[in-house]
Formats: sequence, C-alpha cells, structure tokens
Amino acid sequence: MNFTGRPTTRPYDISFLSTASTPPENMLQNLPIRRHPSSPRVGDLVVAVGYPQIELARGPAPTLPTSITEGMFAAYGVVSQLHPEGRDRSNRTPVFEVEANWPSGMSGGPVFNAAGEVIGLVSRSIAPADGDALGTAWATWLAASIPPMEPVSITWPESVDPGDLYFRRAWAAVRLEPWGLEGFPTTEQEASALASNLGNGFRARLVSQRLGTETFSVSS
Repeated sequence: MNFTGRPTTRPYDISFLSTASTPPENMLQNLPIRRHPSSPRVGDLVVAVGYPQIELARGPAPTLPTSITEGMFAAYGVVSQLHPEGRDRSNRTPVFEVEANWPSGMSGGPVFNAAGEVIGLVSRSIAPADGDALGTAWATWLAASIPPMEPVSITWPESVDPGDLYFRRAWAAVRLEPWGLEGFPTTEQEASALASNLGNGFRARLVSQRLGTETFSVSS
C-alpha cells in the first residue's frame, strides 16, 4: 500500500477465497463495517459469529458419512487489550484481544460491536484453563490495519453503494465507447493517473458493481 507518497507494508491474518462458479446473487450481501479507529475500546462488548461445529472425517470413502453437518455459533466477549502494532514481532497483524470462549473453527468469522458493525475477524483463540471462566481470543482489527499518518488521517474509503447495498462502489478508469474498465484504485487521484496512462478516452469515474457479477453502473 502507498499513502501520501510513502510506502507502508502491513501484514494481514486474512485469506481471500474464490469459487469456480458464481454463487446466486441473493447469497451476496454486505455487512456494515466500522472503518474508524474509535472502535473498539477496552471494555467494549463484542460478539463473534462462526461455524466451529462443522464435522470433518478421514478414511476410505465407503466408511465416510454421507453428509456434513454444520452449526452457526455466536459468542460474546469483552475487549481486554488493543494491539495496533500486533501482538509481538512475529505476529504483527493489528489485533484486539478479547476475554471470550471462541471455539476453534471460528477463524475468519466476523466480530461485531454493540452497534452491529463489523470491527474485526476472528484470528485465533486459546481455550480457558481449568477453573477459568473465559479464554483469550484475538481478532484482526480492521480499522487499525490502515494506520493514520500525519498530517492526514487515513480512513477506509466507502466501498458500499448507499443507494443499493448489493453493489460495491469504487473509483476506476472507464471508457464508455467502446466499453472498457481498468482497475479499482483507492482514490480519485490514482484513478485519474491510471486513466491518463491508458489514454484512448479513459476517464476516472465512480463505478458501482453488483457483487459477484459483471453488472456495472457508472457515474456521469
């Protein structure tokens, strides 16, 4: 990533998966994301959602179960520590620490604040020791993944179209005739630079894309 001319590299404990076929459009929806560093705070109540109860099996095919069951699980927790620079030198992903029992298998699930906004993703957890009521868990801290830089405070750009939550909105280099669309830069300035490099009628425009499809709408 590069902000205000200065390169910044941040590690992420996040994986991105894609499918061979496009899922049905009614399966694709957005969750509200809290992008500003004011959330969470120590003492805040959070809740994580995941699927720790998926049953896996190994062995010869004839002996395996004919179906796989799964169950959604939700667990509350209280934020106990903030680690904007990571837990240590070998784990530098920005995380917040939570007193909670988040079972193994919830990794990657969203973590919500009290307002119902996604503020993180379950990263890992340690089960409670004997006699302890709660274990310890960590969540990738979304807002802290892009640190503020002086003199400009960086926050995540809007990526959800307020007019239709099934669409994401971003800057791109667009040519209307013949149709062409290149890249999704972070800012209008980057989109303008890309359009200038491409030439041939490309301009920086705000584009909305229906999630999981090649359907676009372009601002005038």
